[in-house]
Amino acid sequence: MLPGASAYIYAVRVEAPGGPRTVVAALSLGGVELKVREAVLSTVAICAVALVVVGLVAWLTAGRVLRPVERMRMRAAAITTSGDLSGRLPQAGSDELSRLARTLNGMLASLERSVDRQQRFVADAAHELRTPLGGLTATLEIAQRHPDTGRDTLVGELLAGHRRLSRTLNDLLVLAALDGRVAERMTPVDLAGVVTDCSRRSVPDGVCLRTGNLERAIVLGNGDR
Repeated sequence: MLPGASAYIYAVRVEAPGGPRTVVAALSLGGVELKVREAVLSTVAICAVALVVVGLVAWLTAGRVLRPVERMRMRAAAITTSGDLSGRLPQAGSDELSRLARTLNGMLASLERSVDRQQRFVADAAHELRTPLGGLTATLEIAQRHPDTGRDTLVGELLAGHRRLSRTLNDLLVLAALDGRVAERMTPVDLAGVVTDCSRRSVPDGVCLRTGNLERAIVLGNGDR
């Protein structure tokens, strides 16, 4: 009887003086199985420790990598809450996060310039419109206080104020387009057609407008303007 639950058996048939015999050799595998179990347990223990170590290193590494992202998020939230577009995100180095911070800072700078242009435009518009509107208001107040004011005089003053207001508005629109660098769509325009359309409009008394035979002159521009 061999100790252990399993064994390695090898049988060989040989010729002997007394006739054929079978020689059987057996080797117990109990020691081998014990070593295998020890190796398996050792491997499992090593894998468990390695898994814990790898998880800890990954957690520390992820925290270190995401810490700058959290700082950027907090800074962006502060800029959004305060509305101060002059603030910038922290940036240092040349890695991907630094390049992202530089890109976002460039976007913030562009937004800041755009807001500044809008504020300047609103201030300029309010300043420029105050004078013609004040003139119109004064004319209407005079007409209200002096009902005997001639109709032609009143209409002339109002028309002159309206023209000043229209010119101011047109100038402000052009200024806004130039300041904002708005890309204007250019289309072919027939200057002869523009002149013909203008000649059909009503003109003041005493003005005579005549047009001859106009040849077509095609240019790139804005026909409405």
